[in-house]
Amino acid sequence: MAHDSTRRLDNIYYIILEKMSSLRSTIKSLEELSSASSKLHHDFQTQVSELVAEADTQIGHYQDFHDQQTHIEALEGRLNASMDRTKMINDRLETARTRAEEWGKREVEWQVRTSSKSRHYSRVLLQF
Repeated sequence: MAHDSTRRLDNIYYIILEKMSSLRSTIKSLEELSSASSKLHHDFQTQVSELVAEADTQIGHYQDFHDQQTHIEALEGRLNASMDRTKMINDRLETARTRAEEWGKREVEWQVRTSSKSRHYSRVLLQF
């Protein structure tokens, strides 16, 4: 009976270790995604600053604003495209964060159920 209890506890322990490993992997993936998002945001800010500086230089050099206006509109298009990419990555990050939170909740529920079952089996074994 003691051997069976020890074996069950060992099984539960290994299951918990597997779940923790999976959780660590998920967290690592989230960190990598967050890092990539931060880098993209930084690159975006740098590109925007460069584009603004370039637009200011162009406007300062010419009296006829038609060409500059066309160039600025093109820059705005690039800016909007960059903003769309940033939003897409932020949406992916939020989705991953939500999935990780849900997984964590399920993990806690599983641990509670497992703990309850373990206590129940212990009580049943003690009655014998």
